[in-house]
Amino acid sequence: MKKLTTFMMITAFAAMVACSSDTTEIAWVNSSGSAAAINNIVWASGDQQWSTAGGYANTDVQTETREVNKLAGTVECDIDNGAGDFIPATINSINGNPVNSLTLNEGSSEIFTLDVSI
Repeated sequence: MKKLTTFMMITAFAAMVACSSDTTEIAWVNSSGSAAAINNIVWASGDQQWSTAGGYANTDVQTETREVNKLAGTVECDIDNGAGDFIPATINSINGNPVNSLTLNEGSSEIFTLDVSI
């Protein structure tokens, strides 16, 4: 009986460790090819959002990495219109691909480069 209890405890611990590796994280880089600073980056209709005072400059600046729950979705962001106001942007590409949606692998940690324009 003591061996069975020990086995069950070890199994439960292993299951908890395995579950903790299912965290999916993403971060964004504003490409130097983008027209201006970006801000208010939204993943999967609000599953996660990245914002900072003044936005993320178009000098290959990376956002902080954040945990996301949805593994598929679209990306939206705002761009500085030249007057310091952020307006909805057009995402020209993500990692060089002409898309604005992604499918993530569960448990992955990814950094995606955005190229955006007004």
